[in-house]
Amino acid sequence: ACGTAREVGTFMHRLPADLLTANAQHRRFTEACWGLPSMYLDGPNTDGSAGTDPAGVDDGLKLAGMHTTAIFRNLAKGNVKFLWSAHNNWAVSMPNLTRFLGKTPQHTTAGGTTSTTQGVFDGFIVVNEVYPTLSTQYADVVLPAAMWIEREGQFGNAERRTSVFEKAVNPPGDAKWDAWIMLKVAEKVLEGEKIGDKDAMSVLFGKDSLNCNIWDTATSDFVSQDQREINRTVWEEYIGFTNYDFMPEAAKAIDGDADKKFGTTADDGTYTAAPMKMENKRLAPYDAYLNRHGLTWPVRGTGTDWSTYRSTKWRFSNGTVEGMDNDGVKQYGPADRQGDDVVFYKTPGLKPKVVFRPYEPPAEEPDAEYPFFFCTGRLLEHWHTGSMTRRVSELNNALPEALLDMNSADLSSLGLKDGDMVKVTSRHGSFKIKVSTAGRTTPPKGVVFAPFFQDDPDGALINLAVHDYFDPLSKEPDYKKTCVKIEKA
Repeated sequence: ACGTAREVGTFMHRLPADLLTANAQHRRFTEACWGLPSMYLDGPNTDGSAGTDPAGVDDGLKLAGMHTTAIFRNLAKGNVKFLWSAHNNWAVSMPNLTRFLGKTPQHTTAGGTTSTTQGVFDGFIVVNEVYPTLSTQYADVVLPAAMWIEREGQFGNAERRTSVFEKAVNPPGDAKWDAWIMLKVAEKVLEGEKIGDKDAMSVLFGKDSLNCNIWDTATSDFVSQDQREINRTVWEEYIGFTNYDFMPEAAKAIDGDADKKFGTTADDGTYTAAPMKMENKRLAPYDAYLNRHGLTWPVRGTGTDWSTYRSTKWRFSNGTVEGMDNDGVKQYGPADRQGDDVVFYKTPGLKPKVVFRPYEPPAEEPDAEYPFFFCTGRLLEHWHTGSMTRRVSELNNALPEALLDMNSADLSSLGLKDGDMVKVTSRHGSFKIKVSTAGRTTPPKGVVFAPFFQDDPDGALINLAVHDYFDPLSKEPDYKKTCVKIEKA
């Protein structure tokens, strides 16, 4: 989720290059990079005009969409009529599966209130997938997608390294590149729509776009069947957000607050500008990543010649800390500087920005009825829901099933023994699983652990029992502290 999702703006509250939908300057900048009319991303007003809506209704991007947990809570209530997912197996990985998979007619919260569970059966579900999964079983339509080795694309890592993976083989049968699938759907959604006086699809992806002419509306297909050419075009539109040699002039003016629209004016009339400093995340042309096996941003180099670009070799050290890149410090300047006047830290004093929040107790605490904390997570052999790793015989033989790891004292107190099948029940749901004291983890008394890679709704589908309370800032569910009781099945 580092570069491949967050950085490029796929989250419900983000725009490309880590910009935010709630920030007016970020919206104006994005419009300029994409060649869209000013205020376009704010959406139409109720009276059809642009700008601030006199009725106070916002139909555009200023208000973020629903985060993932909210989507599935609303799916349970019947408020989500259409769900299109790709690259995930939500029917196994989402918490509180009981709420929306329709396993029970009612859901009981920790406070004792109940609500009808509508589940996935009231919505129209589309899933892009490579392999059959539990999610595809709930889908109304499955779109066969090409696997990562069957297409070319880019990805980002936590170290800020962007890399290109090259296509190795053709996809089988009717499987298609995700980009092709999305643009075919976009073409139907935008049919008859205009941006200004021009066809919306053409303005966004066709001959009328500013820098992203990848789709031929006459043939309803890419302008080229060379995926590298399409990727290069999309990428070099994207780096216009952070690289002045690719940035549209209108975007440069907004980045520097040249028109004095986004800063502050003091009582004495002094204006303090609000530069965005997008160059501090500078990215390189596409071929630099192909030929240099990935680069970390902010890159060094200027111009359109990819060979002039180099990766950021160091970030935090003055060259005296063990393990840091001493040569990079000597070559590119003093500590905390990136060369070419690009500064890594955005806060004053060259310090990282850390947000401290007060302690928040768990959403649930163990009690006499539910005496154990249940924690879930991953193990070495199986990544997430195992939709790919469980198809590798060596990995599946090494870890063929999920086990409930339990402290031996707790096991004895319940009159259980290793290998017993137990039923794990929370306030939200239940699942069946074998118990073990010789598993990969050794939980302390009062805590049990199981991985979530199995997908049998009548067996160890772990997240049927996991609550879906989430962090109010990150919106990340707390998968680690659900209160459960354990009894022999």
